[in-house]
Amino acid sequence: RLAAGRAATRRLDYAWGRFEGGVAVPPCAREALRRLDPEGERWPDPFAAGEDSFLAWLAAPWGGGGDLALPRIAHALWEQRPDLRRQFPTLAGEQAVAFGRWLLERGARQADLEATLLEPVRARLVADGPSPGTGGGRESASPDAGRAPADLLRPGAAAALGAADRQWLAADADLEPGRPRIPRLALELHRGRADLRTAFPEPLGASRRGLARWYATYGRREYRLQRELVSPTVRTLPPGDRLWVGLWWLLKGR
Repeated sequence: RLAAGRAATRRLDYAWGRFEGGVAVPPCAREALRRLDPEGERWPDPFAAGEDSFLAWLAAPWGGGGDLALPRIAHALWEQRPDLRRQFPTLAGEQAVAFGRWLLERGARQADLEATLLEPVRARLVADGPSPGTGGGRESASPDAGRAPADLLRPGAAAALGAADRQWLAADADLEPGRPRIPRLALELHRGRADLRTAFPEPLGASRRGLARWYATYGRREYRLQRELVSPTVRTLPPGDRLWVGLWWLLKGR
């Protein structure tokens, strides 16, 4: 092995460890790519840099964090880690700020995120200065925020939540808005039920359409979901599926 140059080559960077330009590829970016573009159709060269690159997509602001422009890679990391979803039940308002501070203080190091990807978060939080009650975690959440999937599995549980939490659960769960729409509540129900995970193994990929149809019909009836939690999904279904959902409700009764 020494003759083959192992001592010299083991210090070299992994050939596919960096994007073009030198930014390190964090593990959460690889997982996001597997979910978003497993066949390489959208980003044939995922290591490229430029306006339409995967790197540019990761660095672009995610739209659900309110005034704080969390990059999409931060949202991807949050989606992939159940511990973060428990600590920061939503990524809106004060919870987004708390998560941003966690990223800068500890999260970037844990997740191997380079500072350049989080620079907009740093600039905003430094400009705002410390804010009371946003130091991280559950203490700044609303009383109903962060309910475990087991809580949401009770029929009628979602109706008992406050308006802000219902709004969060109705928001699109995907890293980027897609069609058909999968709301956060549908994804939490999917995570909490083995039968749904079996029936729809790729809830944000190949199984998206099937899960959306289930959520708009059987899911809505089983959990007694309010119209506001379901209608955004129905509106994004293909015309034939929308007709099928309407007929389903006519036959099954409301």
